[in-house]
Amino acid sequence: MAVGAGFDWISLAISLSSNPDYRVLLLESGGNPNPLQNVPAYFQSLLHIPEIDYGYYTVPQRNACLALKKHRSYWPRGMGLGGSSNLNTMIWQRSSPHDYDKWAKLSGSDEWKFENIFTNFKNIEDYHGQYYNEKWHSQDGQGIYVSTAAHGNLVDEFFEAGREMGYPTKDVNGNQESSFSRLDLSIKDGRRFGAYQGFLEPVFNRTNLHIYRFARVNKIHLGKDNRAYAVTYKRHVPGQLIAKTTHVNLALGPKTAFRKLNTFSKQGLHLASAMAANAVATFTVHLSEKEAEFWNKSPDIQCRLFPANPKTIHEALEVAANVKPGLVRKYLSGLEEKDIFMVNVMLGKPSSRGDIKLASTDPLESLIMDPKYFSHPDDIRRMVDGMKFTVQMVENTKAFQRIGARFTSRHFPGCEKYELKTDQYYECCARHMTFTVYHQSGTCTMGYGPDDPKAVVDYKLRVLYTKGLRGGAFEDP
Repeated sequence: MAVGAGFDWISLAISLSSNPDYRVLLLESGGNPNPLQNVPAYFQSLLHIPEIDYGYYTVPQRNACLALKKHRSYWPRGMGLGGSSNLNTMIWQRSSPHDYDKWAKLSGSDEWKFENIFTNFKNIEDYHGQYYNEKWHSQDGQGIYVSTAAHGNLVDEFFEAGREMGYPTKDVNGNQESSFSRLDLSIKDGRRFGAYQGFLEPVFNRTNLHIYRFARVNKIHLGKDNRAYAVTYKRHVPGQLIAKTTHVNLALGPKTAFRKLNTFSKQGLHLASAMAANAVATFTVHLSEKEAEFWNKSPDIQCRLFPANPKTIHEALEVAANVKPGLVRKYLSGLEEKDIFMVNVMLGKPSSRGDIKLASTDPLESLIMDPKYFSHPDDIRRMVDGMKFTVQMVENTKAFQRIGARFTSRHFPGCEKYELKTDQYYECCARHMTFTVYHQSGTCTMGYGPDDPKAVVDYKLRVLYTKGLRGGAFEDP
């Protein structure tokens, strides 16, 4: 059994059911994707719909999210077959090869080295983007169709500015290094191509794969030897509510892991702790100076440029990022007829650590999520570095000066006491306009076994101190 039909557990269910001797049950609390989710431009309009979005909110942040309502970050998470691949912005990007090598070191298993798992990436990738080469991509993988973002406005200026600053144009999914790049997207023929389209639809005819929609797991049953032998779930079907206990071997997906695994804490597992949450401040390079040797091997900041409509961007940010009504509109007042663009400065390797806790014994109650954004001083320092880099790119390169680009010469509301273009001002802006970049991790940390004080799962993703149970959301932060 696999609980939760996101990308990872769909992949597991399909792999297991490829053997006709196995019978596989996939439980998902949502249904099929909404047809409108196929339209990439509609992704923002479909947020906050409870049938397809869990719609999580963090607790109020002390050091960040000051421009957001109640200082809370909105964390959309996809509900339904395909999980968050039905709800995300369709960006297709691998982590740095060095991150996987770190997992191998933490878990004590070379299976996690990038050189050993890279084949899996190519096996699921049908690449038709700009950066195809046989070393890094495959065009005959069985899974996700990948294309490259259109060559839109400001792309030429963006790349030219990068070259002026000494940065090459590189494939972001190649050997990651400081560079400028267009984004790869999981889009085919103008339609979203996520886990549902790439993995699940092609195998609906398998008779040994059983998919229960609207089935929400609320209990894992453990025997005397801590072997997981069953789950209890509630399933909505037209006209009735079914409560059922099913006896199976379990693979536990992230959504359920967050709710139930805290019950194992008495046996030494450190769950829902040391969570790392990536942050973005609206305003791919190496920027940090005081980093450990490992982190210097891969970029720690990404800057994503996108043109914006000054007449409507405030509405988008209020919906997608929980920004206080009227605040961005006030900031952009008088620029309604101007051409503007924004740069998202994203912190990919945060040092801050938050936590996720259960609010009660009710598995349906919302979780207590606290990313503790910018609680570590290195994070805000890196974010300020990224914002300074962005302003330097815009105001000191011929590419952007030819089109008259400049940093907005007005204060963001709440930061009026700081002089523009100072570190203090940039820090204030980052602490106000702090959004999630998704991919929260660390609640099921992978380690080398029971002797690892931080580990929840081993290198095979087996939940420690149990049998027949595997966990997800295992990344070590």
